Amino acid sequence: MTTYLDPVLSVERWFYNGGGGGVPNDTLRIYIQNATESVLIEAINSNDDNLSEWYPFEFHFKDYIDLTNDMTVRFRTADNIASGHLVEAGIDKFYIYDDVTAAPETAFGSDITSGCAPLTVHFDDMSVGAAEWAWEFEGGTPSTSTLQNPTVVYETPGTYDVTLTATNAIGSDAATTTAYVTANLCNGIEDEQAENLITVAPNPFIATSMISINNLSSDAAVEITDVTGKLIQTIQLTAGENKIFFGQQYASGIYFITLKQDAQIISTEKVIKSE
Repeated sequence: MTTYLDPVLSVERWFYNGGGGGVPNDTLRIYIQNATESVLIEAINSNDDNLSEWYPFEFHFKDYIDLTNDMTVRFRTADNIASGHLVEAGIDKFYIYDDVTAAPETAFGSDITSGCAPLTVHFDDMSVGAAEWAWEFEGGTPSTSTLQNPTVVYETPGTYDVTLTATNAIGSDAATTTAYVTANLCNGIEDEQAENLITVAPNPFIATSMISINNLSSDAAVEITDVTGKLIQTIQLTAGENKIFFGQQYASGIYFITLKQDAQIISTEKVIKSE
């Protein structure tokens, strides 16, 4: 049942315990177990209100135990003493179904979104109610995946889209983030140096923010784009210039700050302007 989102056992049970020379003392017990543990779900005895009749009963597995690919349901009853009582038990209409009522809501994240190529990104599924996953990674290796949490390598510098389609028994939901991953051409600069080349503060910001550029030894340019990849502003820099302000006229949203030298991407940072 590892592919089930919310498995439910539905069953009807019959139990009777009576007669004999003393007080009835026998029980029908229902257990579930996975590969490592067993849990008692219900114990029915002679004091039960539903003796000698078919009684419908169901429960959600996840309320009691972790799901594995090795699950067992056990029904156990016996006469506890040799000269005891009548014990009758029956099980009928036993079935398991997945209690899913809505299509999934797709969402994802990752450990990083930018860095020097080759760039390795570990993606995390954050969807609600998903049973299957179909990823598309523009510019990545692999370019597609059905794993829940895949790892992708971006060998070629550039900015790339990511799409995730989540599916369950009810339907599917797809989410695409444009320009989600940026693999930078770092020109031999160590990763840590490249990541520290641009500092944006404050981030998120409300009115304006400041870009600080470290160790700028030649002329360069800062390009600011929105999440659709539209160029919002280009700021030319001269060697030694290390502090510039931006964002005063921007609408609230997500932007990408890209530092370029000789038309090559050196470093990229994501920033957010709040309401």
